[in-house]
Amino acid sequence: MASLKNSAALNPAVAKLLPLIRHTYRSLLREANYLADTAAREYFRRYIGYRFNPFNPEKLDPRYWGTNKFRNEIKVERVKTGLNDAKSGLKTLMYANGGNLGALERVLMRAYGRAGKRRRQLMVDLSNLRGDELPQDDTALQQLIDNQSPSEPSSSKSAPPELNSLYQMNKTMRQFVASQQANQPPESERGKIKRLVPKLPEQNIWGRKLPKKREANMRKKFLADTLGRVLPPLPAHEWDRLESLAEGRMPLEQPPPRRTKVGDWPRSHSGLELEASDLDSADLSKRFLTPVRAQKSSTTPTELHTSEGRAVRRLYGKVWRLSAKMVQDEHTKEFTITWGRDKSPAAAGLVTQPSEIDLILFEGLDSNGASASKASLKS
Repeated sequence: MASLKNSAALNPAVAKLLPLIRHTYRSLLREANYLADTAAREYFRRYIGYRFNPFNPEKLDPRYWGTNKFRNEIKVERVKTGLNDAKSGLKTLMYANGGNLGALERVLMRAYGRAGKRRRQLMVDLSNLRGDELPQDDTALQQLIDNQSPSEPSSSKSAPPELNSLYQMNKTMRQFVASQQANQPPESERGKIKRLVPKLPEQNIWGRKLPKKREANMRKKFLADTLGRVLPPLPAHEWDRLESLAEGRMPLEQPPPRRTKVGDWPRSHSGLELEASDLDSADLSKRFLTPVRAQKSSTTPTELHTSEGRAVRRLYGKVWRLSAKMVQDEHTKEFTITWGRDKSPAAAGLVTQPSEIDLILFEGLDSNGASASKASLKS
C-alpha cells in the first residue's frame, strides 16, 4: 500500500483543497452535534457524511483508497462550488444553535422531510407504498366483492401499458394527494393542489383530435407539478413526537453541553520534550487550561426562557401542521391519513356554537348589532 500511495504525485490544486475540505467537514459535524433535536442531529450527521463521501464507494477499487490516485480525480471547480454551499449550510447550523428562529425553522423543515433531500426520499417511499390487495378476513373479502363492478372481470390478462398510463398516480398516492387537497396547510410554501386530474382539451388548435404524445406530455407536466406540491407523510412515531412537542406534552430538548476550550499543548519546554506525567494536575490546569468564566460556561445547559420556549413550540407546531401520517389497517389494508391540527380549535372549525359567556356579551343586541330596545321604539 505504501508503494501505491507514493506511485502518483499529488496535484498542487488538490493539495490546497484537502485541508479546507477536512476543516469544513469537521465544522459541519461539530455544529450538527449541538442541535437541540435528536431527529435533526441524526439526520444531519447522515446527510453530511453522505455529501462528503464518494457517491458510489462500492465501485471504487479498495486498493487505491486513501491514495493520491483517488485524490487527483477530484474536480477542483466542482469542489469549490460545493464548499461554498457547505459554508452556507454551516452558517445556518451556527445560527440555529445560536437561537435564530429562521435558521432553526429551515433546519427542522429539512430534518422532518418538509424540504430538501429527505422530502425526496419520503416521496419515493410514498410512491412505492401499496396496500396488499389480498383480503385478510371474511369482511375484507365481502367488501372486495361488493366494490367490484360487474363489467370488470375478476381475472384477466394484463394489457400492455399505454403511454398515458406511465404518468398517472397509483391508488395510494392519489388517496394521499386527495387528503392533502382536502386539508390544505395554509403555511405551505409549495402552493395548493387545485385538481387531481389534468384538464385536457378534446382538440388541438387545428381542430383535430388531441394526439396521444401531446396528451402524455401534458399528463407528465401535470404530474410533476402536482408531486412538487405534495408534503409526504412522516413515520408514525415522528409525527406523534411532533404532536407532543407542539402541544406541550413533551418537554423541549436542551442542546448538548459544549466542550470547554483548552489551551494549546506545548510540544517542548526549554528545548526538552514535556510529558504530562512531569506535572501534577494543579500545575497542569494552571499553565495550559484556558480559564472559563462561570457565567458563560457551556458545560451545563441552561433552561430556555419562557418566550424562547414558546417560539420553539410554535416552530414545532408549524412543522406538525405541514405533516401527516398514514396508518394501515391490519385487516382491510386501508390507509388512514391524519394531518396536524390548526393553531386553535376555532381556526380549525371545531368551535361552531357560542358558549354562554359569549351569549351574555351580546345580550340585548339584534343580528345587525343594534340595540333591540331602540329597534322596537323605531317600529
